[in-house]
Amino acid sequence: MKRRELVQATLTAGLILGSPRFLAVVTGRPAPGPRRRGLATGIGDLDGLLGGLRPGELVVLVGPAGAGKTCLAAQVAAHAAAGCGIPAAFFSLDDFTDDVRLCMACQLACVDFVRERIVPLSEEEERRLAFAREMLDKSPLSIEPRYDPDPEQFARLARDRVRKDGARLLLVDHHPGLTGEDPSRGGRGAAFGRFLRGLAAELGVPILAVTRAEPGEVGTTDGAAEGESGRVLTLRRVDAPGLDGAFEAREVALHEAGRVEPVGRVRLCFWTGTGRFWSRGVGEAARAALCSEDRLVCAG
Repeated sequence: MKRRELVQATLTAGLILGSPRFLAVVTGRPAPGPRRRGLATGIGDLDGLLGGLRPGELVVLVGPAGAGKTCLAAQVAAHAAAGCGIPAAFFSLDDFTDDVRLCMACQLACVDFVRERIVPLSEEEERRLAFAREMLDKSPLSIEPRYDPDPEQFARLARDRVRKDGARLLLVDHHPGLTGEDPSRGGRGAAFGRFLRGLAAELGVPILAVTRAEPGEVGTTDGAAEGESGRVLTLRRVDAPGLDGAFEAREVALHEAGRVEPVGRVRLCFWTGTGRFWSRGVGEAARAALCSEDRLVCAG
């Protein structure tokens, strides 16, 4: 047998032995159904951990104040809408539309979000930021500031964004219901988490929700009804600021149903000035080379 034929036969055997059908026969368990294709976050290591944001699933991002939760959600929204042309809706109680868009534009353009407000940018930075703003303006992104947090009103607004605007991704930034602070009737704490999980299943789109609640308080993985699913991501700082204080390390851990310990962890690089996350080792290279006009939405 020729070497090429031997390699091909070995690879084929490996693929067959590792197939879901083969494993189902050996273990006596039913073969799993087809895996749902998830939407990419644009951060390679995070997508490797999550397998993307799956249709009909709730993912809750938890962590302490200042960890970068809102920045991460904004980056995912910008990547989906401006980078991939996927309709997305971003719900924010705290920020105004212009602030959210500026944050996203600075992330895409690799421009310091804080410095943009207090000192003049260079001509190159101005050019990149203007191009990023144009990308966002033309993208299928809707931002809903100061929305009514009442569960019924929120559900009505979410349904409108999906059914009328064709949104394929919903991002919910710090809804008070997830921390049990919702003053309206019903839907508090874990109950509101289960409510969001059911809404994601109903609409058939992924929902990424941001909160400061603890992982066990958000009701994403307990008592799921048929067709519902939920996971929790925890985000935290893991060490001191890096190069020139511009980059910090963050750890993301994934929690799934029925497991106390995380099923996986990854470390990401957080560029504090731009509020942008990268896979480890990518951020420093991006700052050295920055991004040309046609590569503003870079893979993380």
